[in-house]
Amino acid sequence: MGSREAEDADSEQAAGVGRGVWGGEGLLKGMGAAEPRSAAVTAWGRVRRCGRDCAPACGKQHVGTARSRAAGQSFGAGISFQTWFANRVSLCHLVTFPFSFSCSLVEDGTPGALGGESRGLTREQLFTMAATASINFSSMICYSILGPFFPSEAEKKGASNTIVGLIFGCFALVNFLSSLILGNYITHIGAKFMFLAGMFVSGCVTILFGMLDKVPNGPMFIGLCFLVRAMDAIGFAAAMTASFSIVAKAFPNNIATVLGSLEIFTGLGLVLGPPLGGFLYQSFGYEVPFITVGCIVLVLVPVNMCVLSKYDSVPSKDSFWKLILLPKVLLLCLTIFSLSACLGFLDPTMSLFILKKFKLPAGYVGLVFLGLALSYSLSSPLLGLLSDKLPYLRKWLLVSGGLMTALCFFMLGPAPVLHIESQLWMFVLVLVLVGFSLGMSAIPVFPEILQCAYENGFEEGLSLLGLVSGLFNAMWSLGAFAGPTLGGFLNEKLGFEWASAIQGGWALLSFQFQPAKSSWY
Repeated sequence: MGSREAEDADSEQAAGVGRGVWGGEGLLKGMGAAEPRSAAVTAWGRVRRCGRDCAPACGKQHVGTARSRAAGQSFGAGISFQTWFANRVSLCHLVTFPFSFSCSLVEDGTPGALGGESRGLTREQLFTMAATASINFSSMICYSILGPFFPSEAEKKGASNTIVGLIFGCFALVNFLSSLILGNYITHIGAKFMFLAGMFVSGCVTILFGMLDKVPNGPMFIGLCFLVRAMDAIGFAAAMTASFSIVAKAFPNNIATVLGSLEIFTGLGLVLGPPLGGFLYQSFGYEVPFITVGCIVLVLVPVNMCVLSKYDSVPSKDSFWKLILLPKVLLLCLTIFSLSACLGFLDPTMSLFILKKFKLPAGYVGLVFLGLALSYSLSSPLLGLLSDKLPYLRKWLLVSGGLMTALCFFMLGPAPVLHIESQLWMFVLVLVLVGFSLGMSAIPVFPEILQCAYENGFEEGLSLLGLVSGLFNAMWSLGAFAGPTLGGFLNEKLGFEWASAIQGGWALLSFQFQPAKSSWY
C-alpha cells in the first residue's frame, strides 16, 4: 500500500513539473530530494534551445501538442531509463518511449522553429509545409506546361522566335517588379492573404491563357499573350513571395533544409508539367492543358485557406536599397540572376532544338525535360541539409555550382568548337548535371542573404523575411527575363549550339565574382 502511495505521489509530482514547463515556469522548484526519478524530472525542467537556458525570465512560452502534454503528465508513471533520458534532453526535443515529444519556442503566436536536432513538427508547421508545397507544385506546372508546344503554336500564329522569347520574358519582368513591391508591403497586406490571392489570380489567368487560340493571328494574339502572362506574373509573385516568407518564419533555423525539401515539389511540377502539357495538347488540343492545371490551382485555394496559419508582424523601417547595397548581398543577387538566366534560356529554345535535331514528337519532348527536373528536385533536400548543418560549405557550393553550370551549358549543344555531334543520350545526361549544379548554387542563397541581413543590423521578423523573399524572387525573375529574351535572339541568329555556350557565360560570371575568402563569416 505504501509503495502504491509513493508511486502516485511520484506521478503527481512529475505531472506538476510538466505543467510548470508548459506554463513557462522554467526550472524545477522544490526537487532537491534525491529520488530515483529526480534526475530525469530535473532534466525535464532544463529544456534548452540554441544553447540558452529557458529560465523564467526569458519571456518565451513553451508550447506542445495534446499528445506531448499527455506524455508529460504520464512521465514518471512507469517510464524506465530515466538516467539515459536525462543525459539526452537538449534543444527542446525530448524522446521518451513510447512517446515522442517535440517542443518549440514561439513568439507572437507563430510556431517556432525546429532546433538543430529537433525531429518533430507541430501541426502548424506541417500545414505550412503542405500549403507551400502546393504552391511550389502548382505554380511550376503552370509555368512549365508551355514548354513542349507553345513555341510551335505561337509560330503558327505569326510570332517569331524573338517574340516567343519576349512572351516568356514578359512574365519574368513583371514578376521582378511585382516581387519588389509586394515584398516591401507584405506586413501591410498580410502573408496569408497575399498567398491565397496570388494563387487565385494565377489559376484564373492560366485558364484564360487556354482561350487564346480563338484569338486572330498576328498582333492581337501576341498582345493578349503579353497581357495574360503579365497578370499571371503578378499572381505568381504574390504567392511565391508570401510562401518564402511564411516558410522562413515557421522554420528560422532550418531554412535551407526546408526550402530544399520543398524543391521536391518544384521538381515534381517541372517533371509533370511538360509531359502532361504535351500529352493533353496532343490528345485534346490547345485549350485543355491550361484549363486542367488552372482548375487544379483554384481547387487548392480553399484548401490552403483552411490549413494555413495567419502570419502577421509589425512593419519595419528597413528597405530594399539598404539590403541590396550590402556587397555580399549584391554578389548573391548576381548568382541568382545568372542561374535564373541559364534556366530561363531553355524555355523558348530547347523544345524547338529537340524537335528539329532529334525528330521527337511533341508528346516525347516533355520527357526530355525530366532529366533536369528530377536531378534538381532529388538533390535539393540533401544540398539544403548540407547547407544548414555545415554553413561554411555554402560558399564552395555556390562556386562549384556556378562553374559546373557554365561547363554544362557549353556541352549542351555542344559548342561547335568541340566538333562533337549532339546525341539524345548525351543531351539528357548534360541536363541531369545542369539540374544538380543549379541546386548547388541556388539552395544556399536565401539563408546567406538572411544571415547577411542579421549581421548588418536588420530587425528580425516577417518584414525582413518579406524583403529577402521579394529580393530573391525579383532577381530570379530578372534573370528569367534576360535568359529567354537574349536566348530567343541568339537562337534565331546563331543557333542553339552557340546560344547555349554563350548563355553559360552568365554562370561563369557569377563564379568569377565570388569572394576569395574561404568563409563568408
